[in-house]
Amino acid sequence: MANKRKVRIRNGFSDRNGIKPVSREMQIFDFEKGTRIVLFNRLKNLFDQQVEIRDLDIDCLIKFTVENAFNDVYQGEYEDTYTSLFVDVLDIFNNGEYHSILDIIEFVCNLIFEGEEEYSRRCASQYGYCFYVDVRASMNDCFEDEFVGYRFIGDKIVKITNNVEIESINNSSLTPYDKVNESISKAVAYISETGFKDYKNSIKEAISSVEQMANILLNTSGLTLSNAISQLADKNIVNNYLKSSIKNLYNYSSDTNGVRHGNNKDNDNISFEDAKFILITCSAIINYFCSIANKK
Repeated sequence: MANKRKVRIRNGFSDRNGIKPVSREMQIFDFEKGTRIVLFNRLKNLFDQQVEIRDLDIDCLIKFTVENAFNDVYQGEYEDTYTSLFVDVLDIFNNGEYHSILDIIEFVCNLIFEGEEEYSRRCASQYGYCFYVDVRASMNDCFEDEFVGYRFIGDKIVKITNNVEIESINNSSLTPYDKVNESISKAVAYISETGFKDYKNSIKEAISSVEQMANILLNTSGLTLSNAISQLADKNIVNNYLKSSIKNLYNYSSDTNGVRHGNNKDNDNISFEDAKFILITCSAIINYFCSIANKK
């Protein structure tokens, strides 16, 4: 009698020995059946875990979740119950397009994350420790294991980039300077898979974040990046080679399709790779400038 259950374990016996290998092709615009199930199971386990460790009223939580999820994210009929919620979500994971799955993952992970700070305070005061699990990091691990070509950066899902680049961008959005953080966060939002995909404005915000950071180092405001970098070099805060590199980056972002000044209204010629390159480079510069500020 044939077994109705499908066994699929990455790096398991069948996979390692080539008997029933699991695909290792990067999944971008469609997810294979096994990956869809793994993503759903990880998300549901994270949700259930948070319900348990926070000792939440399940009825109130589900009412809040379904109202948000199905009114704001998924337009459809539903019953106001836990079972109904995840039956519908499972259907999306089984049959929906890749972007719908990413929408749900991003929404649920951010919903869980919203109460993390309050929960951590309560948990620490009562027990002296916290059970909280970083849901975004956990989903990133799942994406990596399943060769899914997306990652959480902050609270947005974006096309894949390596761990060093992700860490650099995350660090640059967590500086002591609110305006810098805000610009980096906007730059990420503009290139996120579940966001606006406005690469022109992503580049503009990334460059603006460096401009703001340079003004912070100088204790000035309103200087353009080109002028601010020149003054930083004059004060020996940055050397001339770095000054030239940053000025060239500024000029590149200004000249490429008129990105920063809106001379070209067509965004089609600006690619994700263009925007990601500028974002990662600007993040590295901000982190470097923050290290200088910390030494002052």
